[in-house]
Amino acid sequence: MSVTTVGGILTTIPWKDIVKYGPTLLEAARELFKRSKEQSAKETLEERVERLEGNEKVQAQLIEQLVERQELLLSAIQVINSRLKLLFICALVTVVGLATCILVLLFK
Repeated sequence: MSVTTVGGILTTIPWKDIVKYGPTLLEAARELFKRSKEQSAKETLEERVERLEGNEKVQAQLIEQLVERQELLLSAIQVINSRLKLLFICALVTVVGLATCILVLLFK
């Protein structure tokens, strides 16, 4: 049962999505950081506002992507939690059964 549980846990986590979107998130964060360093003193107030609005949109997209990834991870954690509870119950039943067998053999 433990091999199936570990296999189930590993397949429940969306590794493909994590690997697929991780670099995208990292690159977008780097681009934001790069843009913030590139501001020049020659910018007008309107240009700065436009740039800030653009950065705000990119940040909102990043946050949305992070929330989606977090939801997937939370659902995987919930599955792991329920499987651990089931494993604990099975172990408890096994211990009770083993103790019963030992008591029966001792007092026979």
